[in-house]
Amino acid sequence: MGNNYFPESGILIENSNVPFIIKNCSIGHAADPNAGIEFVNVNNSQIINNDCSLNYHGILLQDCNNITISGNTVSDTEKYGYTLAYGIYLKNSNNNIISGNTANYTGSGGIRLYKCDNNVISGNTANICDGGFGIILTYCDNNIITGNTANDGGTLAWIGGRRSADGIYLGACKNNIITSNILNGNSEAGIRLSSCKYNTISGNIANNNSYGIWLYQDNSHNVVSDNTIKGNRYHGVYLTDQSNYNTISGNVLSGNAKCIEEYYCLGNIYLNNGLCIYIGAPYLEILIWSCIIAAIIVVVVIFGLWEKRSLKSGLDKYPLKKY
Repeated sequence: MGNNYFPESGILIENSNVPFIIKNCSIGHAADPNAGIEFVNVNNSQIINNDCSLNYHGILLQDCNNITISGNTVSDTEKYGYTLAYGIYLKNSNNNIISGNTANYTGSGGIRLYKCDNNVISGNTANICDGGFGIILTYCDNNIITGNTANDGGTLAWIGGRRSADGIYLGACKNNIITSNILNGNSEAGIRLSSCKYNTISGNIANNNSYGIWLYQDNSHNVVSDNTIKGNRYHGVYLTDQSNYNTISGNVLSGNAKCIEEYYCLGNIYLNNGLCIYIGAPYLEILIWSCIIAAIIVVVVIFGLWEKRSLKSGLDKYPLKKY
């Protein structure tokens, strides 16, 4: 195909419920905003063992259900300047399987899901995503993310005005399971959650990142358990900005600059994280001052009761001395 880029997707299929398989194809050079393989409103089909590298998006699904995406290579978009591209990108698509794919050197992320529920993302590799994230889910519920590798994320994507590159990122997601993934060497977090509820993060390895696991803002009722978190530059587990009522338990933490810290959070539970106990300001300061004020109140009350009792008994608290 040379160096020419085509204005449409390499393979585009729309509005189909008939089962079919796309297998063993090599498709490249589909330009912005297209993909090597694109499905729109397609159900009950498979995308197997294709090479969709050197496209804007490798594989793109919109409004698709019951699709299997397995064994594909969707890499190298970033090298050709596609810094907003994804290796595999699903929008409004449910009950799909994304397994055993390789999505390295992509623009904004290896695998991206937007408003997608009940999908399984397993056994994929999404390394060296210089534009952003290995795996990113936003507004997604009831998905399983397991057995993936997302290492060495870069520093070019933005979240809330700051640069960010995470192994796995979830934004505004509920009831997802993130388990048994390897997330090492990312410039920001191994796993980051923002505005997420009722997710389970367990059995993952998150080493040598800036943050091992970061509950970034407004996260509640999540469980972070039985993860291995070592050698992270800033924090092993970090909870910030109203990440309240989460449970952090049974994690193995060592060699992190700070073990566990929370900032502007309430009601979190920390259990059996070895010798790792670190609860940060400002609520630690609030707790200390609350204890001091409570102690002062107790002293004042006791002194008042003693004075009242003394008056009732007729005792002169300040008798005249004889000289």
